[in-house]
Amino acid sequence: MDHSTRPATRLAIVELDEGPWLITRLEGASVERGENVVVGYVEGDEGEAYPVVTGLGPDAS
Repeated sequence: MDHSTRPATRLAIVELDEGPWLITRLEGASVERGENVVVGYVEGDEGEAYPVVTGLGPDAS
């Protein structure tokens, strides 16, 4: 966690289906190692989009 921001920024290392690994922000509920996530993009305050991941939820397979 990055404790220099409020609220703290949670980071995740994600292995994409295409092969590369992505270090990005985790938004929403916590996820467990190996759990599937969705990568989306958020428009930043300065106009640049950045990737974030969210969990699929307990009912997703």
